[in-house]
Amino acid sequence: MITFERLIGKEIEPYVEQFAWFRLNDFKEFPYLYDGNLEHERENFQKYMDEEQSLLIVAKDGEKVIAVSTGIPFDSPFMGKESADLFLQNGLNPKDFYYFAETIILPEYRGQAIGRDLYKMKEDFAREMGYKEVCFIAVEREEDHPLRPDTYKSPKNFWGHLGYEKLDISVSFEYPTIQASGKTEMASNLMFFWKKKI
Repeated sequence: MITFERLIGKEIEPYVEQFAWFRLNDFKEFPYLYDGNLEHERENFQKYMDEEQSLLIVAKDGEKVIAVSTGIPFDSPFMGKESADLFLQNGLNPKDFYYFAETIILPEYRGQAIGRDLYKMKEDFAREMGYKEVCFIAVEREEDHPLRPDTYKSPKNFWGHLGYEKLDISVSFEYPTIQASGKTEMASNLMFFWKKKI
């Protein structure tokens, strides 16, 4: 039986290590191709605990953690100024938005509507906190990218089905990126924003 646990702010602490491993394993795959390290992931996620409206939803099959999903106010200092400025430049108020960060599901549990439930729970939380809209960013890779697996299925249709729309607002993040050669290099990665009114 799949169960869900909602944790806010400092309640997140017991899952810092597990969340870090989820990110490292999942984001190493296409399309993110992120080759990070555990210490950085731990430090990064611990910052969530300083934000009173940060959110972690954990899905479990019995005692086994099978999915994690996070959120944080878009105007949180943790998010940095660049994204907020981009929204202001495009006539959007950052304070109206709650930001959805990772949603990671173990491969063997995908296709069971767990992702849909996680998004709904995050939308419900954002609504409870008084937000009018939610948003997230997703990396964009070219169709003929050499590391794109033949079996890769873009989540764009899933997001569209949930009511999210892709914005013409993008940002680039530099991080250790796996190259076609198999080597890891610091590279800029283009990401686009998606949003939904709630």
